[in-house]
Amino acid sequence: MNLNKGTGYLILGWALVLGSGYVYILWLTHYWEPETYGLYTLTMSVLYWIEIAVVNGVPYALQKFLPQESGRSSGLFRYAAGLQTVVVSGLFLLTFFTAPLIAAALRDYRLAFYLRIASIDILFFGFYHLLMAYQNGRRHFGRQAVLLVVYAVSKTGFGIALVALTHSIVGALIGNIAGSITAFIAGLCLFSRMPAAPWEQSRTFIRFMFPASAYFWILNLFFFLDLWFVKYYCDLETAACYSIAQMISKIPFFLFSGLSSVLLPILSFHFSSAALQDARRTISQAVRLLWLLTLPVAVLFTMLNRPILELLFRPEYSSAAPIFALLTWSIVFLSFLSLFTTVLNAFHKPGLSLGWTAGALILSIALNRIWVPQFGARGAAYAMLVSTGFGAGALSIILFDRFQSLMPVFSFLRISLAGLALMPLAGFLKPRGVMLPVFVLFAFILYGALLLVLKEMNWPEIREICGLGAASKRKFPEQTRSGT
Repeated sequence: MNLNKGTGYLILGWALVLGSGYVYILWLTHYWEPETYGLYTLTMSVLYWIEIAVVNGVPYALQKFLPQESGRSSGLFRYAAGLQTVVVSGLFLLTFFTAPLIAAALRDYRLAFYLRIASIDILFFGFYHLLMAYQNGRRHFGRQAVLLVVYAVSKTGFGIALVALTHSIVGALIGNIAGSITAFIAGLCLFSRMPAAPWEQSRTFIRFMFPASAYFWILNLFFFLDLWFVKYYCDLETAACYSIAQMISKIPFFLFSGLSSVLLPILSFHFSSAALQDARRTISQAVRLLWLLTLPVAVLFTMLNRPILELLFRPEYSSAAPIFALLTWSIVFLSFLSLFTTVLNAFHKPGLSLGWTAGALILSIALNRIWVPQFGARGAAYAMLVSTGFGAGALSIILFDRFQSLMPVFSFLRISLAGLALMPLAGFLKPRGVMLPVFVLFAFILYGALLLVLKEMNWPEIREICGLGAASKRKFPEQTRSGT
């Protein structure tokens, strides 16, 4: 399966994940007061960050090595499952016993009780992601999308039912655990055994896994670090408003994260086959596709930040509109940072990914420490914008120097022209209320039409991304140093 079609499957899967997830969050924000929601989202932010190790440690390494070891995939999976057992068990125990320390660091003793309940999810979430990584490594992106949807729908269903029944944060945490158990069972049902074959490259696996896991832990700190600074220096209600802006702004990152997920096994295969020209073409295609997908979302979020919050949430949350606009462009930068590091990881350079991402994070910590006490929540948003922009910019220079391959200049200009054309339209019409989704649909249609008129896209490529057609005939020329 090629890049466009695989990305199309996973975009569809992530769209359903985000749809059900945001329905759940919207329901919680209306059902609970901001302080209760703030405590819940603070608990989940800590849990999600801890779970990065069970999502992007062993599973990520499995995605990297499976395309290169197709004849020994069964042995490789058994080795990965044993290693994941150690990681999952260790993290569960560590989280359970250090919960009071984490609560003290965030200045809220109630967090310890909730975090201990939430930590049970680590045991099942880790193995669900291992099974999903197995489907990704074998390039069964359709099955991977199915597992995404099963997890999202079950988590939302159990969560709403248990919160309505218990009227408590505990109900939401147990619903999260139930969603992971359901998805794990679905992963077992879709798992197809391969003939047993020994796999004896554990040292290579470990050497890749540890820096890759550390890299993802650092990368995902960008999603939580600013929120924790806001909670530390401000109150719980301010943190709740900030988390709402953060949650909506992350839509482009998660919606299009399937692109990086598809890119890793494809580039790993090119690397193992020494097909450098194919790898360059794929990198160019991926960078172009990410800009094409994220730009219109970022433009509309920036121009319609307050109407979106007013439509979806209680009036108390509309004060987060300026923060929402800043975080939107931070997430665009973070999306490109993630894509660039995926390229480096596929070419077995996780240490380089780790180093530059850590540098951007250190910058973020320093800026948060200076700006949040002075400017409050808006200072955290500025810190995120500057640090992610620095990371994405530095890595783009490294990749261009290493592979002479990013997006063609004229593609960048045509996509930018089509996306920026939406700004004056949104500013003039200023849609609100029920007209907002109508305008957004019209804006995306207009954006697609402009891309067709500018000959940046064609119908076969659109059908391919939507999973409706065969491989597009669009050409991606070899890059030179005159490319962007």
